[in-house]
Amino acid sequence: MSRRRRAERRELLPDPISNSTLVEQVVNCVMWNGKKKTAHKVFYTSLGMGEARGGEEADKLLKRGEEK
Repeated sequence: MSRRRRAERRELLPDPISNSTLVEQVVNCVMWNGKKKTAHKVFYTSLGMGEARGGEEADKLLKRGEEK
């Protein structure tokens, strides 16, 4: 058992492309083995596919998913 203090939670910085912390949370969940660039590619291509199918903008799709 460690006698040091507990680690402090760091504030999540917003995504550099869309400037949204929600996007960054999703990218962090998608990320495997620290490959954030690959996770960004996967996320944004899937968002583009959702736009093509749903006909809505990507921001609206993401916000709608957050409400559920």
